[in-house]
Formats: sequence, C-alpha cells, structure tokens
Amino acid sequence: ARIMAAPRAASPAAGWPGLILLHGLGQRRSTPDFSHWTTNRMAREFLAPEGYAVLTYDARAHGESEGLFTLDGPRELDDLRELLTWLTTAHPVDPSRVGAYGASYGGGLVLRAAVESVPFAAIAPAATWTDLVEALVPQGLVRAGIILGFSQSVARERYGPDEARLLEDAIAERNIPAIRAYLASRSTRPRLGSVRIPTFLLQGRRDFAFDADQAIAAYRRLSGPKRLYLGNFGHAPAANPSAEFEYLATQLRAWFDHFLKGVANGIDRRAPIEIAPDPWRLPTRSFRTLPKPRTLTFKLGGRRTLSAQGKVARTTARVRHLETFGTPVVRVMFSTR
Repeated sequence: ARIMAAPRAASPAAGWPGLILLHGLGQRRSTPDFSHWTTNRMAREFLAPEGYAVLTYDARAHGESEGLFTLDGPRELDDLRELLTWLTTAHPVDPSRVGAYGASYGGGLVLRAAVESVPFAAIAPAATWTDLVEALVPQGLVRAGIILGFSQSVARERYGPDEARLLEDAIAERNIPAIRAYLASRSTRPRLGSVRIPTFLLQGRRDFAFDADQAIAAYRRLSGPKRLYLGNFGHAPAANPSAEFEYLATQLRAWFDHFLKGVANGIDRRAPIEIAPDPWRLPTRSFRTLPKPRTLTFKLGGRRTLSAQGKVARTTARVRHLETFGTPVVRVMFSTR
C-alpha cells in the first residue's frame, strides 16, 4: 500500500526532487511515531508544499500491505527498490535527486539500502541501529525483554518462518550463536565505510533500545558528507518533546534542500556535530569533530573491609552532573590486602 504527495506546481523539465519516507516497527504511514508525526503528515504538510514528490507506504506485514515480516531483510529491500523505480518511472520525478528518511525500523532499512547501493542522493536515518548484535545481544547476553516488546508490534502470524523460530529462541535465551548471526546479517556498521551518500544521522541520548553509540559509530565510518544530531527523542525513556521535532523538521528539510535541490543554505559548511541540551531547548551546541573521551577519577569513601553480607560498599562524593555518550569504559582497581 502506498501513496504519493505531489507538489501543486508544474514539474521542472528534469522532474521534481523526490523523497521516500519509511515508518517504524508496528506502525503504518498514517500513524504517528515518537516524533508525534505520521509520514503522511510530513509529506502533505512539510515536504510537498516545498516542491518534493513524496512517497509513503506501509511496509510489508504492516497496515494494508501483505507479505511476511523479515526484519529489514532482502524482501523489504526489494520492496524499497521497486517503490523507488515506481516513483521515478510512473511520475515526473528526477531519478538522480531522490532521498529517503526513516525512523527506527524504517531507518534501519534506509541504511541497509545505502550499503546495498540503492541510488539515493541523500538519506536521513533516525533513532535506529547500525549493529543489532550490540543493541540486542551485547556481550552474548540476550536482551529478551526488549526483543519481546518489539516483537509484539507485529502480529505473530505475519512473521517469516526463520524470524518466528529465532524469536522463540531469543525469548527463551537459547541458540544464541544463531541469533547473533541473524542479527549481524541485518546490521550495516561493518559496511558503512563504503557509503558516500550524504547522510544525516539523528539519534537520541536516552534511547534504551538504540543508544547514541549506534549513530556515533556510524558517523566515524561514513565516507561521504555527513552530519550527526544527538537529542532527546527516540524509544523509551526518551522525552520526545514536540518542540524538538519542529526544530528537527527544519534541519531535515535544509539537508534535503541542499543535496536534492542544490540550495546553497550552508548546512554543508556548518559544524557537522550537533548536541541538544537536556532538557531540550535552543540553542544547541555544535562541534567540528567528535568530542574526545575524558578520564574521570573518583575517590571512594566508606568501609574498607567486607560486611557480614560479604560486600564492600564505597560511595563517591556527590557528582553534580555526569552524562555519557556512546559506550563508557569503567576500570575498577582493588586489592585483597
């Protein structure tokens, strides 16, 4: 099931610039996600009036679409290729100026399309993964609760046979090597170095499913023009303030305006890393490079000997503010003497 929002004005000689918008897991083109927007609303109110031909659709096994759910696998990728062809051949759309935006599940497919050489001219994945093994089976430990929660977004009868079997294994925390191999096949991080498509990564600082490191690691690897925004949106427990999405919508459109329309708006020359305050407000902070890791040392007060329960409790002085982005490394030194 698909829909296209087209500009009211006549198309230019080469055709309109185009965008494909991809929704999240368990959603459809007409239901809002954590951004409080639907892909249909984004197309109708924010993009088509600015001269974009926009395609939205229900992913397979979602909404009005048929087929089986295979977690952004080859079938979902083929669907996206076919829709891109339909958009650029059945409509006055310039095939050299089509971009894609996707959130969460949709963002995973946008990145998969990029590493598989789907010819997008610019992309913007939001609140998504680059390494599903790291996200769902870190250090070989299955995050069964998160997997179960996500799995309930799609009716069980709409799962592919491999996915249904591995889901049962994941909930039972068994057959971990097979689960890791499957999730690795749906991950893009090792191949992102080959991606030269202009990529705007948007990720949340408090996303329990896909943390900031998913996008930070991608930013380090991408070879083409790139931008990274870290904010207060995403999966729980993110705050998802509506004002942040109003701001992000303008930044997304500026990205696509520059790389799909050729608008000289300066977004390509701005400091490429942007971090929003918490709680969200303007102005944000910008950086030319990823901030370097800092080493913090704490003196621990408290008991030096084992308690009756066999524990040693040590407490730092009160820390005014401490926030980490990406995976922190903690070293603990102790002696039995």
